[in-house]
Amino acid sequence: TLAREARANANASARAPADDAGPKASKQPCFEFQKHGLCSKGDRCRFSHETVPGAAAPGATREAIGAAYSAEERRVSEALRRDLLHKHRTSREYADLLQKREKLPAYQMRAEIVDAIARHQIVVISGDMGCGKTTQVPQLVLDAEILRGAGARANVIVTQPRRISAIGVAERIAAERAEPVGHTAGYAIRLESKRSRNTRLLLCTTGVLLRRLQVDRELASVSHVFVDEVHERDLSTDFLLIIVRALLTRRPNLKLVLMSATLNASVFSDYFGGAPAVSIPGRAHPVRALFLED
Repeated sequence: TLAREARANANASARAPADDAGPKASKQPCFEFQKHGLCSKGDRCRFSHETVPGAAAPGATREAIGAAYSAEERRVSEALRRDLLHKHRTSREYADLLQKREKLPAYQMRAEIVDAIARHQIVVISGDMGCGKTTQVPQLVLDAEILRGAGARANVIVTQPRRISAIGVAERIAAERAEPVGHTAGYAIRLESKRSRNTRLLLCTTGVLLRRLQVDRELASVSHVFVDEVHERDLSTDFLLIIVRALLTRRPNLKLVLMSATLNASVFSDYFGGAPAVSIPGRAHPVRALFLED
């Protein structure tokens, strides 16, 4: 008899209205939904999933972004913008490295590259070795986001097929920004990472990003994903492309940039439904042949 009464009480509790189980949903807007158009908690979220008028869209002006961002995000975005402009004006080290960067073909095409990434969710970039696509393109996108007042939500991940590449590229980008590694630019590899709360551009191996996708399937805080050396076609890279292609349908604000050093960009463009491709020319250097017989 006691067992039957216990089961009856349990069934009655299960049939109770959902409102009795906890607090009612708040009328405050859901931050994740407003940013990405999708909430990972779904119906369990306590906040409103209604579109907030004036929410910022990709490519919006600083005024529109300021109206959609919270006070803390506006403060962080303005601080990032102020620091970048101050570095442009006062840092001799930054200015010297910027002159070298300006000679790279990727930097010279910065307007076309940034515009293509802003207008399309997926972009394929191909360029010869030495054109600067690995070190310059992520920086150009990050600086464009900072200068338009969207730095608080800019979170760029760049994958590399090898650990030494992730460390080397992170060190080079940090040097070009006249900062220590782990400030704006950092890296994360297996059993080692160098980043901070200020890191906006993270270099990592493909395996590290796959591991993150296991616990954060929506990459909720990530704004751009760059897959470098995509032409190598190893197992981890192909698996990552399969996962990210499915993720893009749920994350319309997530940007994917595929970078390749070869001319098979059409293969990746077709795989992602005819994504636009940008080709960066290489630099030709004079070569003089010297023969041992002479």
